[in-house]
Amino acid sequence: MLKAVCCVDFSSAVRAHITELKPFSSKLSFRKGESIYRLDEPASAIFWIEQGRAKTVIISPEGQEKIIGLYGPGDLFGELCLCEVARRQEQAIALEPVELLSIHLSGVTKLFAHAPEVSQAFLQVVCRRLMDYQKQVAMLSFDSVSRRLAKELMRLGQSEAESAAANGARAVNGWTHEDLANLVGTTREVVTLMMNQFREKGMLDYGRRNIMIFSDRMKDYLENSPDCRVPVRQS
Repeated sequence: MLKAVCCVDFSSAVRAHITELKPFSSKLSFRKGESIYRLDEPASAIFWIEQGRAKTVIISPEGQEKIIGLYGPGDLFGELCLCEVARRQEQAIALEPVELLSIHLSGVTKLFAHAPEVSQAFLQVVCRRLMDYQKQVAMLSFDSVSRRLAKELMRLGQSEAESAAANGARAVNGWTHEDLANLVGTTREVVTLMMNQFREKGMLDYGRRNIMIFSDRMKDYLENSPDCRVPVRQS
C-alpha cells in the first residue's frame, strides 16, 4: 500500500525552496469529506499539507472506493501532474479538516530548471511509488484478506511513530472499519469480523474511532501464520 512517507524527500526539497514558490502558491482549506480534486479534473498543481490528513482514492463504476495514498502534515501529493499527466487519475479527499498549499505546476517545473536536487528527489518518489505498486499487486494477489489487514494496520501504526507507548503499542486514530475495508479491498463486515478475531488473539484493541496495535503480537502473527484465511466470502 502506498505510504505518505514516499514523498518525504521530495517534500523536504520543495520546502527548502518554498519562498521562491510562493508566487505560484495559494492556501486552501477543506472540511472533512470534501474533495480536494476529482477524477479527470485538470492536473495543474501539487499540494502540500500544512495541517490535517487526506487520502487519494480510485472509485469503480459501481462506486466502490480503493484507497491508494494517505497523507499528513508535511506530505506532498498530486505530484503525478509533473509527469505530464493532463488529467487527474484519482480523487483526493480530506479525511479531516485540512489546510494545504496548492503549488502550481509552472512553479515546480521552473524550480527543476535550477535546482537539480528537487528533480532528483522527485525521480526517487516515482521509483518508490512504482515499487509500492508492485508490492500492492503482490499483496492483493497472494495474501489472504486477514494478512492484508494485519499488514496495513502495522503500517498505519508505524506511520504514527510519535504514538508509540512504552509497551510498544501504537495508536491508529480516526480510522473506521469502512475505511479499513476500502484500504484492503473487502467489505466492512469482513473487516469487523477479523478485527474481533485480532482482538480475541490480543493483537489489538479498539474503540469507536481509535485502534491500539500491539506490534509484537501482530508481527508474530504475520511471521507465523502464512495463510490465515477467514471463512467468509470476500467481496
